[in-house]
Amino acid sequence: MEKLTFKVNEYEGPLDLILALLSKHQIGIYDINISDLLEQYMAYIRTLRENQMEIASEFLEMASRLVYIKTASLLPRYEKEEDPRAELVGQLLEYQSCKQAAALLRLRLDTGRTHQIRVHMAYIGHPVTGDEVYGNGSPKWLCGQCLHAKKIGFIHPDGRYMEFDSELPDYFKKLLANLETQKTEI
Repeated sequence: MEKLTFKVNEYEGPLDLILALLSKHQIGIYDINISDLLEQYMAYIRTLRENQMEIASEFLEMASRLVYIKTASLLPRYEKEEDPRAELVGQLLEYQSCKQAAALLRLRLDTGRTHQIRVHMAYIGHPVTGDEVYGNGSPKWLCGQCLHAKKIGFIHPDGRYMEFDSELPDYFKKLLANLETQKTEI
């Protein structure tokens, strides 16, 4: 595998780094070779140390976990024992699905109607949450699309510039709180 070069602070956490390593080398989550992954992961940790960067404890904890998984995978396994990678694979799948499912985007639109925005966002792979037509549906408690104009401005026909601000609806705030909770639990 080629030598890794990464920018510091590029990753939100160790799971994000592992997904990036797997993606870079086009390796599926179920096909993880712990030895190669550990080697690449430790190369990233060494790069941080060489640059005298403070290494977050979560990255070090993941490094020790990868060493443990590698060690456990080298030992003989009995028939009913679980693959030592299983828990990591499960966490990676959950993290990946949350990361793919939700992105909070701030867009500046010069023109466009709600329908056009929804179509274009779905086309580029970021469908509006709660959009039953172009999106990925919605949870039962979500009572609308998560498409909100916080600020809107326009020139009135009489020539005056008008601008309006609006707070997020409660259902939108609830969704953001749920996503934040999932992010910290992963």
